[in-house]
Amino acid sequence: MNLRNYGLIIYWHLICLTVVYLWPDVSTCAQPLLEHNLTVTLKPDEHRLIAVDRVALDHPDLENLTFLMAEHLKVSSVTAAGSKLKHRFDGGLLQVELPDLQDRLVLRIEYKGIFNDNAPVLPLNTDNPGFGVTGAITPKGTLLLDGAKWYPVSRNGTNKYLLTVIAPIKTMAVTTGQLLGHSTKEDRSVSRWSLEDLSSGMPLVAGPYIRTTRSFGKVTAATYFSPPLQPLSKDYLAAIGRYLKFYADLFGPYPFGQFAVVENFFPTGYGFPGFTLMGRQVLRLPFIIHTSLGHEIAHCWWGNGVLVDLSQGNWSEGLTTYVADYLYKEKQDQGQEQRLGWLRNYAGLINPGNDFPLSRFSGRSDPVTKTIGYDKGAMVFHMLRQTVGDEAFWNALREVYNHFCFKAITWSDFQTIFEKQSNRNLDWFFDQWVFRTGAPEFRLADVKMAQNAHGYRISGNIRQTAPFYRFSVEMLLSTAGLEQRQNVTVSGAKTAFEFTSSEKPQALKIDPRVHLFRKLEPDEIPASINTLKGAPSISILVARKLGKSYLDIARRLAVSLGLDSAWIGFDDTFPADTLDQTDIICIGSPGDKRFLPSVGNDFSLESRTYTLMGKTYDLETNSFFGVFKNPGKMARTLALFLPASHEAAVTISGKLTHYGKYSYLVFDGARNAAKGIWPVTSSALTRKWAIATER
Repeated sequence: MNLRNYGLIIYWHLICLTVVYLWPDVSTCAQPLLEHNLTVTLKPDEHRLIAVDRVALDHPDLENLTFLMAEHLKVSSVTAAGSKLKHRFDGGLLQVELPDLQDRLVLRIEYKGIFNDNAPVLPLNTDNPGFGVTGAITPKGTLLLDGAKWYPVSRNGTNKYLLTVIAPIKTMAVTTGQLLGHSTKEDRSVSRWSLEDLSSGMPLVAGPYIRTTRSFGKVTAATYFSPPLQPLSKDYLAAIGRYLKFYADLFGPYPFGQFAVVENFFPTGYGFPGFTLMGRQVLRLPFIIHTSLGHEIAHCWWGNGVLVDLSQGNWSEGLTTYVADYLYKEKQDQGQEQRLGWLRNYAGLINPGNDFPLSRFSGRSDPVTKTIGYDKGAMVFHMLRQTVGDEAFWNALREVYNHFCFKAITWSDFQTIFEKQSNRNLDWFFDQWVFRTGAPEFRLADVKMAQNAHGYRISGNIRQTAPFYRFSVEMLLSTAGLEQRQNVTVSGAKTAFEFTSSEKPQALKIDPRVHLFRKLEPDEIPASINTLKGAPSISILVARKLGKSYLDIARRLAVSLGLDSAWIGFDDTFPADTLDQTDIICIGSPGDKRFLPSVGNDFSLESRTYTLMGKTYDLETNSFFGVFKNPGKMARTLALFLPASHEAAVTISGKLTHYGKYSYLVFDGARNAAKGIWPVTSSALTRKWAIATER
C-alpha cells in the first residue's frame, strides 16, 4: 500500500459495504416478448450517448406500447418499416401508437442524451457509497446504472436485449448477461452482450480495459483492469476461484456463467449479477482480495441470485455481511469481536429519533442505514443460527437458495423455510427482530451469594426495560477452578436465575460471548469516532495559535465525518454557556484547560509528547486523534486532534471517517501507526466478587 497517497486508503470500506441494485419489476405480463436489438454509441468527450433500439415483437395484440426512459433524453424518431409512428414522450414515458395487426412488428427507436453526474475521484465523505451517481459518461470511464434509465424498458411485456456498445478504441463495455465478444473495428471498439433476464437490470460500465480470464469448471473468472492494474489480475482470478468453490459448497452451484472484477474510475462498491465494480484505488489495497471480494461474490447467491422483494425490506445486505465479512472473522476466532463491534456501532449511531425496523431497510445511504441494514441485519442472522442450531441454519439457507434462485423473496419466506428446517414456530423471533425497532435493554439485579454446607448459592434476577423482548441468553459463573454456563429464557420485566457452586464465585456475566443483539449500557460504550457521527450537536474548535488555515481543516473534517451543522471557530471564541449542550472536537493543543481530557493512565498530554496506553509519542512526528467520554461536566464527548503538521492535518482529516469504531488513532505521517478502543472496566451485566488473599 502506498501510504504517501492518502487517496488509496480512504475508500477501503466502500467495497465492504456493497450496494446491490434492486430492480423494480416493471413487466409483469408474460406476453408479449419484446426483443431489443440495442446499439449504443458512447461519446465520452461529449458525455453523450447515441442509441438505436430495434424492438421486435410477434403478433402484437396491442394498440400502443409504453417504454420507461430517462425524461431528459431526446427521442429523435420512432418508425416501423420505414414509416413514422405517432408517439409521445413526456415525463420519462414514451408512448407509441402501433399500426394495424401484423405477424411481426419491428420498431426503431432513435434517441440520445447526456449523462454527466459528478463522479468524485477523491471524495471526503463516503457514507453514501454511490455518491448519488447514476449516469456518468466521461473520458475516464462510463457508469450507467438502471437509475439513469438509459435504455427503453417496455411496461407491456417481457424484455430481452442484444446489446452492442460502440466506444473509442481500446475501450471495453461490461454489463450483466452473456458476453458475445469484444472486437475492434477501424478506430472504435465493439462490445456485444446478450441479456435474457432483467430482474437485476442492465448496468453499463466501460473503460480502457484489458480482459484477463481463467476457467473454473463451467464458470469463467475475468478481470477488466486498465494496464497499470494488470499485475493484480493473477491474484484476483485465483481468489475468485477459491470463493466460487467455498460458496458453491456452502449453498449450491454458482448461478451465472462468469464472475468478473471490473475497475471503476471512482470508488464505488457495486455488486451485480456476474460482476463487481470496484474503484481502482480500492483494487490496489492488498486486503481487499481477502475480505471485500468475497462479500461481492457472495452477493451472487444473495441479492443477485436469490432476489429481494422490498415489500418487507432488503434482507440481502445483512445476510451477505454475515456469510462473508463475519464468517471470515469467525474462522479466525474473531467473531466475538465483530459482534461486539456491531453493538457498539448501534449504540453510538442509533437513537429513538433515527431508528427504524429491518423491514424498512432498502439500502445504505449513511451510517445509520448501514448500521441497521448491515450490522443489525447480520446479527439477526447470527441469532437465528443460535436459535435453530448450525445444521438447521445452513440447511435452511441451502433450501432458500435452491428453491428461490432468480425469484424475489421477503423475510417471511425466510421464516417459512427456517420454521420447516427447525420444526418450530418463529413468529416471535421475526416479529421482534425484523418488524420492530430498537433492541432489548436489561441488567443484573438483586444478586445474592449465600454459603451453605455444600458450597455457594448464587441467585438474582435479569431485569428488562420495556418494551420487552423474548430471548435466551447465556450466563457465565466463574470461580478460581471452573466455569459454569447456563442459558436463561427472558421474556418479561424480571427473570430469576440460580447457580450452585462448590467454589467461591469470582464473577457472574450475562452474554459473555456477545451472541445477543442488545442496547449496550452507557458504561459498556467506549467513546469512538462513531460517537461523534451520532452527536445531536457538535462544535469544532481550533486552537488560536494554529492560525486561520486550520479553520479550513475543521471544515474538511466536518465534511468527512458528515457533521453538516457543526459550529466551527477558534477555541477562545466558543460560547462558554453552551459547554454542556454540545460535543466538542478540539484541533491543536488547547489553551483552555477545560478542553483537555482526563482519562486516568490511558492518555496524558505534555508540552512536546503524549503518552497513550503506556507508550510515549513525539507531537512533532506523530499525530493523535482521540475521543473521550464526559470530560468533567461539560460536553458529552470530547475529541482531541493533535496533527503533527498542516500537511498531516489535511491528510488525516479525510481519513478519520473510515476508523469509526476506534477511540484513538496515531499517525506517523500518513500511516496509521496505532489504533484502539478504550477498555471497558464495568458493566451492568457483570457482577464481581473480591478474591480473598492470604495474609
